[in-house]
Amino acid sequence: MKRIIDNRKSFYSLIEAGLIVMFAAELIFLATFRSIWFDEAFSLAIVRHSVQDIISLTAADVHPPLYYFILKIAFSLFGESICVAKLVSVLPSVLTLIFSTCFLKKHFSDKAAILFLLCFIASNNMVYYSIEIRMYSWALFFVTMTAIAVWHIISDGKTIWWIMFLLSAVCAAYTHYYAGLTVGIEYILLLYYIIRHDRKKVFHVFSVAILALLLYLPWIATVISQFADVSENFWEGPLSIRKILFTFFRIFSVGSFLEQNSLTVKITTRLFSLLFCTVFLFYFFRKNKDHRDFFAFSGLSSMMMTAFIGISLSFIIHPMFIFRYLVPASGLVWFFVAIEGSYIKSKKFVTVFCFVLLSFGVITYTTVLFSKQKSNDDFNTLHSFFSSKIKPDDVFEYDGQKRNFNAFLISYLFTEHPVIEGTLETFHYQLVYNKVFKIKYVSNSLLSDSCKQKNVRILKFIREPYENALKDDDIEFCGSFKYESEVGIVKYNVFAKSIK
Repeated sequence: MKRIIDNRKSFYSLIEAGLIVMFAAELIFLATFRSIWFDEAFSLAIVRHSVQDIISLTAADVHPPLYYFILKIAFSLFGESICVAKLVSVLPSVLTLIFSTCFLKKHFSDKAAILFLLCFIASNNMVYYSIEIRMYSWALFFVTMTAIAVWHIISDGKTIWWIMFLLSAVCAAYTHYYAGLTVGIEYILLLYYIIRHDRKKVFHVFSVAILALLLYLPWIATVISQFADVSENFWEGPLSIRKILFTFFRIFSVGSFLEQNSLTVKITTRLFSLLFCTVFLFYFFRKNKDHRDFFAFSGLSSMMMTAFIGISLSFIIHPMFIFRYLVPASGLVWFFVAIEGSYIKSKKFVTVFCFVLLSFGVITYTTVLFSKQKSNDDFNTLHSFFSSKIKPDDVFEYDGQKRNFNAFLISYLFTEHPVIEGTLETFHYQLVYNKVFKIKYVSNSLLSDSCKQKNVRILKFIREPYENALKDDDIEFCGSFKYESEVGIVKYNVFAKSIK
């Protein structure tokens, strides 16, 4: 009997290790694609500055600075490249999988560990944000580690886990504000549990809160200032019931959310949502719940309350909530599904559940792969276009559309080309972006005779429609390229005009 149990455990361990290795390999392969969008270009551009400048530039933006320090350290060790930057985002996602799997395997069951792995792999958000050059995968790691520390505090209360909770929570808050909000809610729920069930630990809870506030004190003034700016100048449009429902479905997005109109994506995403609802109803009606169920539900509650607060602030003050701000809390949702799903005794249901999740993982990876290959081809076309058409002394001019973020992306990629002053409409964060991307502005009046002798050209980037530009005989059509980013596909037509 013991040999059968050991063989079964070895078999489960092999499946878990195989899923982790497979997911890591998928992410590493996706990280080799060079395509980036504006937010990623911002990350790459800001770490070219000194540590002191990163702090001041981040303070003027909307996010805390820890991720940028991590990225800057990685560049100092391994060199600056898009691939290295993407691997910096891959690392915490893989660590999240490893630590979460070991945790669930030891304290719950192999079934819970496998369900967690399959949910994680099936989720488009886990794949997409694990290779994006942004802070979300690191915030996910810190929030998840905070939750694991909560479990151990409830279970045994060893000092090491109080320290882990403190460090993880503070790191989460220094990585992303909504991640900080999530761990703050986790703290409140932990406090509630301890007051109700284990009052001997109350002193430790308040001590951790005080230490966390002291560690975060240097950034408090910046948080207040940024909140005031965001409450007036955040770029997100008004929320609607449709957007809120869309946010819920995005949590269970299967495939690529850039292809939300795809019938396959619609069906699989709704089916994933239905599976979650099934597990939730099983939890709701199941009797004899204990501290394990409290842990699972408190994680889900933390995510739900984070969304509720973000949505409420958006209605009361100003829209300041975007779906991706929930990504750091996604691991808590998968904890809930994995733990409560593991209590379902029907082997047929669990088997079908696992098979469906595995199928979702295949769909997600293939659709994200296809999307990334497509955007990578567009990105390479952009580079080829510049290599073959653009001259060293060319000056950029954009079509003046408000918040033309791709203008900053192109300027990041080709920093040697100055930009004609006044070609972009001004907006609140433009001064910050100008400093981050080190935009070299030049006025028309400074394009002097020496520029004419060098045959300097002004390159005008025009979005469709562009027919009016063809009426000028002096304008040379250089070509077109399109660029796909998280916010959609933009096509640029580029025309050149020599200075006369």
